[in-house]
Order: sequence, then structure tokens, then C-alpha cells
Amino acid sequence: MKFCEGRDDLIQLDSVAQLLSLALASAQLVKRLEAHVRGDASLLERLRARLNSYRPRRVDIEVEDVEFFDLEISSVFLVDESEEGQDFVLEVEVLAEVEADVRETGHEYVISRRGEPDLDIRTYHARPTSSAAIYVEVLVSEDDSGEEPALVTTDWAITSGDIEIKLPSQFSRREITLEAR
Repeated sequence: MKFCEGRDDLIQLDSVAQLLSLALASAQLVKRLEAHVRGDASLLERLRARLNSYRPRRVDIEVEDVEFFDLEISSVFLVDESEEGQDFVLEVEVLAEVEADVRETGHEYVISRRGEPDLDIRTYHARPTSSAAIYVEVLVSEDDSGEEPALVTTDWAITSGDIEIKLPSQFSRREITLEAR
């Protein structure tokens, strides 16, 4: 077909069988890439270490011991592939729990025994836990130096933004925002 000539984004197929063959090959590649990412335990450990360096954006509340745990890969999507088919860009959604030790000193009006209003200093303390979805761009390459081609994670980067932790109602703020440092 002349319509596809000179266009890199279109290919000419002569039969439905060719279309099915391409679809099955692509599905097998995605399954192979997903199995690689899910099987790469060091990826989640490195991600956890990076996330545990996140700190709160605002300092009006004391936040310590930020900890991410229960990291789990939720989904893996193939985003891009090199023309040679040896380098792949994947978007990986990771679900995690995040916990922090939070303290806030505030003032509260209380009624004294004599019935007079008085200003009292209170310290609120909590260890709130929130769920977070973290998006990671993972670069995977095919290493064909051995007998069978193997997949290797070559790089990764967190692409999602800040992470929010909801606070109990006694705090003046309803949430704190963690950001990369």
C-alpha cells in the first residue's frame, strides 16, 4: 500500500495472521519485562532507601523517623522501546505505606477551675500511616552477551511528585507533604 510508504509510524500488514503475530510477540515481551521488574528485589530496596530520605516540606510541625514499608509493585507498563528492541522504558507503579513520628506544640484555651478562660500549652504526638502510589521510570536493557539474552535494569528514577501523610484531627494541619531531599 502506498499510504504506508515513507511513514515510520505505520506498517503494512498483508493478513490478520501478521497482526496477531505482532500482538502476541508484543504481549510476550511485556510479560517478560514485567517478570524481570517484579523479580528484581534490589530495585525495591534501592527505592525504599531513596524514599526514606524524603523529608517534610514545611517545618512548623516536628516530623521524625519517616519510614516507607510494604513496597509492592502494582503495575508495569511498557512506555517506549528502542528501534533495535534492546532498550526499554517502563513505568512501574509501586504501592507503599509511609509512617512518621509527628509532634506539634500548640496553644489551647481551657476553662480554669474558677471558670475563667486560660491559655494552655499542649503537645500533640502521633505516628500516622498513609498509603502512597509512587511512579518509577525503569530502564531495562537486553544483554545478549550470554547464551540466552538476559534483561538488566540499567537505571531508574522516581517520576511521581510529593507524598502526603494525613494527620489526626488534633493537629492544626490536616496533612504533611514529604518531598525528595
